[in-house]
Amino acid sequence: MNFATSAAGYVKIEILDKTYRPIENYASCEIFGNTIDRKITFADGTDFSEFADKPVRLRFRLRDAKIYSMKFE
Repeated sequence: MNFATSAAGYVKIEILDKTYRPIENYASCEIFGNTIDRKITFADGTDFSEFADKPVRLRFRLRDAKIYSMKFE
């Protein structure tokens, strides 16, 4: 992810189900800084295979921050 925050700012990402409810253990910590290639992690050992062929949504919570781009791998 390419993003920038102020000293007091942050970005937090949550994975939501199709009814917009957060899915337990699928939220990042508050991340901060200014980088073009930050890898975002969730809980240790997180297995995303359970989401194959299922709709999910991402919620981005920003405080004094900007997101420029992101990609999935």
